[in-house]
Amino acid sequence: MTRRDPVMVLIFTYVTCGIYGLYWQYVTTQELAQVSGKTELNATMELLLSVLTCGLFSLYIYYRNAELIHTTLEQRGIAHENKTQTVLLLVVASFVVGITAWVPPLLLQEEYNKLAA
Repeated sequence: MTRRDPVMVLIFTYVTCGIYGLYWQYVTTQELAQVSGKTELNATMELLLSVLTCGLFSLYIYYRNAELIHTTLEQRGIAHENKTQTVLLLVVASFVVGITAWVPPLLLQEEYNKLAA
């Protein structure tokens, strides 16, 4: 996994009107597939589904990747806080208060950085 600054991920996503967010989703899903050994993850198909659903599929990807990160870190014996439920709550809340959709990428990038260490 590549270490990235979580705040910069949000800034780049905001400045590029979401385009960097799609790129980030694609790259991190590819990296997570390699690190976790989950060859069934198809970053290209997931990117296409995210675009076709106007980002709704991305919300599922956030939850699924949080769960996969937790499993991978557990398998490696790395102590951490499971953020899967937090991501799920933020994703559900984003349907009511759209601003919470910006928080899961921040949390996920912090977890990706733990995998990179």
